[in-house]
Amino acid sequence: MGSVGRQGRQGRQGRQGRQGRQGRQGRQGRQGRQGRQGRQGRQDKHSQFPIPNSQTINNKQQITKTCLL
Repeated sequence: MGSVGRQGRQGRQGRQGRQGRQGRQGRQGRQGRQGRQGRQGRQDKHSQFPIPNSQTINNKQQITKTCLL
């Protein structure tokens, strides 16, 4: 009986832990990274005046902070 109880608990914890981590990190990580990169790349390409690298890095940091908030 003891072994059956342990197996049941481990199976439930393993499934919940994996699904929760993969679902949250996978969805947020993929959408957040792709969305930020896509928007920044398009804005930089379609901008009329050239933007130095220093400003682009600062803008990326600011955009990531606003998205996380």
